[in-house]
Amino acid sequence: QPGRLVLIDRDDSVRENFLKVLLPHKDIFVHGMYSSVREAGQRTSASTPNLFVIGDSIPKEEALAFTRRILKRQPNVFFLYWRAEETTAAVIEALSAGAIGYLPKSAQPDEIVASVRRVATGEPALPASLARALVKKFEEDSKKSQAEVDQFFSSPRNRKKYEEWLKNRPKDKE
Repeated sequence: QPGRLVLIDRDDSVRENFLKVLLPHKDIFVHGMYSSVREAGQRTSASTPNLFVIGDSIPKEEALAFTRRILKRQPNVFFLYWRAEETTAAVIEALSAGAIGYLPKSAQPDEIVASVRRVATGEPALPASLARALVKKFEEDSKKSQAEVDQFFSSPRNRKKYEEWLKNRPKDKE
């Protein structure tokens, strides 16, 4: 069950519209709506929500720092970023900070509700287009890494050093 959600966005109308989307869904309780991460941090310290939704008007660095700070204290809290930036770099930054969901600002109401439900229960939520882009980036990075390894071993000197290391390394106990 999704439980208690906090929305953080500087824009009053964004917060109100988000609330209108979620209000008909009785399984989602909006615990609070705040205009800054500072305010959200202060007001939610005593009564912990299980999901923070961080809107687009919160500067990226503030959002990332807030996510890391909260997760250090409360590792069972989940984060969903609701942002206009739809790049793999932005998604990777959010996920690296600890978010498990990333939703484009252009998402339709049913996508918002579905993402909130997924993330609030600890399930990742990414739109298919962003998930595909992340997989493609991972594949490209893997190929690049393999090419670097191949280049390293194409040098006879490096191959010889590696072979020496293999011969002299401590053996695993069986």
